[in-house]
Amino acid sequence: KKLATMQDISKSFLTRVILKVDSGKNPPGWTREHTFSIGMDDPRSTLAVSSLDVLPRQDWSIRPEWID
Repeated sequence: KKLATMQDISKSFLTRVILKVDSGKNPPGWTREHTFSIGMDDPRSTLAVSSLDVLPRQDWSIRPEWID
């Protein structure tokens, strides 16, 4: 029981120190939503998807007529 109380106090303290929140104010709530973005204007970037269903089902082979 005391360990859980100490954990709550430590978490609250560290959150306030890291986010620089005054003791009289409530720390911000967490939505547990995260975003990750990669700029696709750079050809070295990699596209990552969690499901292949979002990609179109077509032939991705390079065709001879596309090559100069």
